[in-house]
Amino acid sequence: MYNDPVTGKDFFGREKVLQLIETRDGAFAKGYRQNISLIGQPLIGKSSIICQYLFNFSKTDIIPVYVDVEKCTFLQFLDKFKPNTTEDAIRIWKIPLELLKIFILKK
Repeated sequence: MYNDPVTGKDFFGREKVLQLIETRDGAFAKGYRQNISLIGQPLIGKSSIICQYLFNFSKTDIIPVYVDVEKCTFLQFLDKFKPNTTEDAIRIWKIPLELLKIFILKK
């Protein structure tokens, strides 16, 4: 059993899942909005599926975004995407300054 995601020759048995993800990114490339998430119990291979997909990913017109979400508070989740400055956050997220102050002050 592995604790870290596996790719390459160590990855096997999930070809149908990879094919579904590739079908979805193909639809996205054609203009259909696609969101993909893998949900399941710990250590069943979700991260390995995503890492194998990214290992083989060669498209230049799509930027895949991988977010490893663990059980956390909303603020801990937001912290993963924290911009460098308050001004960046307001511009990028369009978050009201009052809410952003609460987030920053809790640090």
